[in-house]
Amino acid sequence: MAKVPNVAVNLAASLVAAGRASELLATLKKFVVSPKASFELAFNVACACVSNGNLRDAEEYLALARTRGETTLADEELSPQEIEDELLPVTVQRAYAAHLRGDVDAATEGYRAAIATKSASDAATVAVAVNNLLTIVGPRGAGGAEAIKKMEKLRRVHVCRAGPRTTAFAR
Repeated sequence: MAKVPNVAVNLAASLVAAGRASELLATLKKFVVSPKASFELAFNVACACVSNGNLRDAEEYLALARTRGETTLADEELSPQEIEDELLPVTVQRAYAAHLRGDVDAATEGYRAAIATKSASDAATVAVAVNNLLTIVGPRGAGGAEAIKKMEKLRRVHVCRAGPRTTAFAR
């Protein structure tokens, strides 16, 4: 498979972040880039689909992003833990899509998997998972207290390193 230009991945992330997700597929077509060309691009297209309310397509692109990501990152000789860390945004976005679809069990499972990660490299994504889990279970629900503790820990550890972040992949 040909390498996808970083500009395509970054353009996709920028359009989603700018609230112009509806323009993404047409823009990729102009650049003659398939939305399935890389795991990062598939993820960004999935984010656009979520933004546009197209959850079925979002889930297909998220599944593709997970599969392609696992293969690509394994080819780059990342460890299984490093691969999970890199694909953490995919896990959380899949949970979010399930949440929007009303599949509370799948959403809860995905958010909990993200929260349980040992990754310290993507605190923003873990914080999103904690926040979204709390919208389901509440602070006193099953796992709510643990989620709040995780959020407090993230806040203490990462408050000084916080900066602008996006859920979209950019290279």
